[in-house]
Amino acid sequence: MSESLQFLLSCQNRDGAICDYPGGHPYPEVTGYSIPTLVAAGYVAAAERCAQWLVDHQREDGSFPGLDGMVSRTFDTAACVEGLRHFQRWDTRYYAAKRADDWLMDQFGPRGLR
Repeated sequence: MSESLQFLLSCQNRDGAICDYPGGHPYPEVTGYSIPTLVAAGYVAAAERCAQWLVDHQREDGSFPGLDGMVSRTFDTAACVEGLRHFQRWDTRYYAAKRADDWLMDQFGPRGLR
């Protein structure tokens, strides 16, 4: 296992989130975009734990907050979609990605992002 992958796995907390550093704060964006890396490396169970954490922490409107946990952010939500899309269409994680997609589309006005 590479040092990078070891570090990534050391940042996963017991709830499944990837934190900003080992023992740090759960970070939805990093959790989302870590899923493809974990799947590609064969750590599917770790990726599934990430996805479940995202599903459990998705906001009612479909969005995800940034590291501050306060404001819903388009970039962070898009990164979560990237990870959640790795699961089958019938899976609840796929539906979480669809809800996040819908929220992202609602953020666009006539001149782009609001």
